[in-house]
Amino acid sequence: MNNITDEIENLVNMYSPPPPPPVHFGDKRVCVVGCIFGDKFKTVYPAVKNYDAYFFTNNSEIKEIIEKAGWKYLYVDLPLHDDYAVTSLQSKYIKFLQFLKNRKYSLFDKYDKIVYTDHKLELNDNHIEYLLETIGDKNILVRDHPQHRNNIWEEVGLAMFQERYLRFMSQTIDYIREKIKEGYSEKPYGCDCATTLILYNIRKEKVINFTDEIYNDLIKLGTPECQIIWAMVGQKYIDIIKVIPWNDMNIRWETPKTQSEIDQEVVGEHFNTGKFYFDTGKDFNEEETVYFQYEKSKNLFYNKIILPQNIKSVRFDPVEGCGCFLQNLVIKTDNGEIVNYQIMNGFKSENDGIVFTNTDPQILININETNIKKITVSCNIWLFC
Repeated sequence: MNNITDEIENLVNMYSPPPPPPVHFGDKRVCVVGCIFGDKFKTVYPAVKNYDAYFFTNNSEIKEIIEKAGWKYLYVDLPLHDDYAVTSLQSKYIKFLQFLKNRKYSLFDKYDKIVYTDHKLELNDNHIEYLLETIGDKNILVRDHPQHRNNIWEEVGLAMFQERYLRFMSQTIDYIREKIKEGYSEKPYGCDCATTLILYNIRKEKVINFTDEIYNDLIKLGTPECQIIWAMVGQKYIDIIKVIPWNDMNIRWETPKTQSEIDQEVVGEHFNTGKFYFDTGKDFNEEETVYFQYEKSKNLFYNKIILPQNIKSVRFDPVEGCGCFLQNLVIKTDNGEIVNYQIMNGFKSENDGIVFTNTDPQILININETNIKKITVSCNIWLFC
């Protein structure tokens, strides 16, 4: 009889659907944290809807912006700086879980897992679900770098293009060399990560040891370049870290835009935008400017500009955010006289065109006469973007 019962149970198990996967949606033991320090950034993406979401900052001026976006606002009592290197380093207090040591934030005692997100990532609930389903038996989940580094020195080379990292690169290189002497590898397999999105199991002591070690090394060096430090320290903790491919998750990665920038984008679908800067004795500045737009479908640019009083010179930026090629550039006064100009950061081509391979092309227009009221600028323009 038992044999028949066993056979029936086997048949039932064979043809029964597999059990449903664990459901995390809105799990109250999971929360999301983000942060902005300093006054460089003042926009945030909307918070995820089904998980508690907290946003840390030392800039009380953006409290309303944070709360309107659906985040719970948490103030951090750290000095407000305009130095990007300082504010980037301050953000590691959140990224590497140091705030958990402060009883001011004891509300996090009720959570088992924390998702850290860079404020430039636009997360939704599906992203959180995927992280929770994918972490498996590991205690930290992170994405690999979108531009894979073959060794730590590639990350060093690319970091030198950012002043906030370059400033501390000498001591950072010494740190890497010392780690290599200790037996760490310059080819950190599994540690070449983008630390903009991290899922932590904060109930595991080894996770806290890992984040403490990274944070302490960053503070010791004074650098905010945490990906280099993660790549070295992470080798000791590789057994608790899961790295997933960058492309596994489609997440927008850019600074959130203000409403005026969004409105400008709509216009920008059909138009290119450039700018004239006026020097009236205060050098070129954003307050003394005029925007202009021209159709993307046409290569002809023509604009008549009324000059302010006490004008000394004009800077013509034919486009913003990409390079360009200009031809037949002519600048005239209101009485038809040709005005001389100087190519600031481009060069003349063989066919008398002007080439700008950078993303901020600039032409200086010399205004030598005080009675010039208007100038007309015309050219053909092709963009490199």
